[in-house]
Amino acid sequence: MKVFVLAALLLGFLSANSLDQIKKDRLVRIGVYNDQPPFSALVDGKYRGFEIALGEKLGKEIFGDNPGKVKFIPITASRRISALQRNEADMVIATFTPTPARAKKVDFSEPYFKVQVGVLAKKDENVTSFDQLRKKRIFVIKHSPIHNFLRKAGFKKNLNFCASSAKCYRAFKRAKNAVHVDDNLILHAYAIIDNKTQVVLDGLGKQTYNAIAVQKGNNALLELINTSLAGLKKDGFLDKTFDDTLEIFYHGTIDKKEFLVE
Repeated sequence: MKVFVLAALLLGFLSANSLDQIKKDRLVRIGVYNDQPPFSALVDGKYRGFEIALGEKLGKEIFGDNPGKVKFIPITASRRISALQRNEADMVIATFTPTPARAKKVDFSEPYFKVQVGVLAKKDENVTSFDQLRKKRIFVIKHSPIHNFLRKAGFKKNLNFCASSAKCYRAFKRAKNAVHVDDNLILHAYAIIDNKTQVVLDGLGKQTYNAIAVQKGNNALLELINTSLAGLKKDGFLDKTFDDTLEIFYHGTIDKKEFLVE
């Protein structure tokens, strides 16, 4: 047992705050992106977006009639797992796709979004087929499901890696003969923000999901999250929050039924 504890400390792992501890401290820490509108973004000192509203609602579900504090912790894609393992966050809500490899390191909730692979290009690039990507510089998050999808499709030398989708987008914008490949729902947001870009390919690969992650073995917190998600789907909270955040942002250009898990 002592050897296990020492190994965990050397690896930087710290035990998670249990649900009881979170309630006692009146504080839940949620890892989110600060630059990924309309999901989560820090705007004028305040976090806004679909995943922010979801996190705030889960905070209310945790604390009930005894008000507590929801503290949002800014993270990048590459830090989502380590933030949980080091007990820097109690949960992560950051367009996080469960995979078998990730599920060995953290526990995932039931999903709330469903997504597929998309390709973002500049409008003057005239990208119309998947094969054209073999002659493009591709910006993608390293070790992500999208990276795995591209690797299996035979891409290697033309892959350029970034720590987050936002960083990939900025690098793609600066580069020539380039595309950004990521979850289609995220890429449609960039196309709204930047009218010089467009989603040229959509619905690639198998459908995957976004879920909430907690530290491995934090079962009581995970159970509460799953119970809360089921209730929020049933009572229309997720549907209304989608309308209030994503639907407004996308100006009706996406179909809610294609992305929101009912």
